[in-house]
Amino acid sequence: MTDEPDGPAMMTLTEAHERFGTILFVQLTQPMRAWAIVGCYVGYFALLETTIARTLAQLLDLDSLAGAIVARNMGMVEKIQAVRTIVNIGIHRVEEKARIDDLLKRAKKAAEERNIVAHVPFGESTVSNGVEFHTVDARGTFRSSVMDWSIAISNGKIDELRAIDDALSSAQSKESLAAAMRAIKGSPRTLEDWLKELGLGAVAASNPTT
Repeated sequence: MTDEPDGPAMMTLTEAHERFGTILFVQLTQPMRAWAIVGCYVGYFALLETTIARTLAQLLDLDSLAGAIVARNMGMVEKIQAVRTIVNIGIHRVEEKARIDDLLKRAKKAAEERNIVAHVPFGESTVSNGVEFHTVDARGTFRSSVMDWSIAISNGKIDELRAIDDALSSAQSKESLAAAMRAIKGSPRTLEDWLKELGLGAVAASNPTT
């Protein structure tokens, strides 16, 4: 008799992609195919959000409990913007700062798209082999539209989530983010210094620190 693990192991993005990729979507009939596409996309997004939350906690030098509380009370876009701010302050190599910031901008775009996927009605596409989302804008004027994802588009969206997550989890990114954390934690700079570092000299001048 073999020992069983205490709980289910979290599969890697690669394992999830291989298990829930294109071929499964093709084999499923509608409307289950549409549900599977949305479920797979939302699942990948959750993995990416976990990576962003873990990164933020590490940058702020929070333990697991404090990190979980902070992450739970911030939306995905808020977490991304916080990480971007620390990256802006703490990473001094221009190329590396730009690389990580680009990844975070892509994550922010995905977060905005995920809000549509997760909060609007969807179903079998009437124009492709995938899924369609029915959106409504009623802020002052009324406008409805349909966003269609074929299987190819859906897999492209999923691959983008996977690529961002893998890049942020790479050894290169971890090294740069660790350097950013050290820069923030060990810096003797005042608020005025940080504002100047961010190019906000005018704000620093109007908000002198004692």
